[in-house]
Amino acid sequence: MSNPNKRRGDTYERTVISALHVLGWPYAERTRAGYERDRGDVAGMPGLVVQCKNVKTPRWVEWLTDLADQVRNARADHGVLFFKRPGNTDPRYDLAVMYVEDWARLTRKAGYGSPLDDLADAFRCTCGNANLNGYHYNDRDCYIQTTVDL
Repeated sequence: MSNPNKRRGDTYERTVISALHVLGWPYAERTRAGYERDRGDVAGMPGLVVQCKNVKTPRWVEWLTDLADQVRNARADHGVLFFKRPGNTDPRYDLAVMYVEDWARLTRKAGYGSPLDDLADAFRCTCGNANLNGYHYNDRDCYIQTTVDL
């Protein structure tokens, strides 16, 4: 492999997968290359898309937009970016980044917060589309409005 950035990224993906095995995800594995529609970097985690990043300068908006596409392509429930902190050698202490809405849905599914049904129509895009996990809010012509006090 001649591209050092690709080599660094591949190494980080393998390191993350090893950590995920220890942390209770024994079937986590690298996704196969060549998918027409990207589904993230890690497979074997049903309902989840994981994208791994090991670069000096983060590009959060671009990556989160790409992650939303990957979640749709994989027909997953949630997506998360794992970002290697410079100088850190233990992936358990790198950063996991996701939209606040996804974090709220994920933690609510785990039993925290109000029941999911209570907020089913709380967020609606100004174009009229219900939007609890559709990532439609990345479009430029519309934005989320809330129908409840947060």
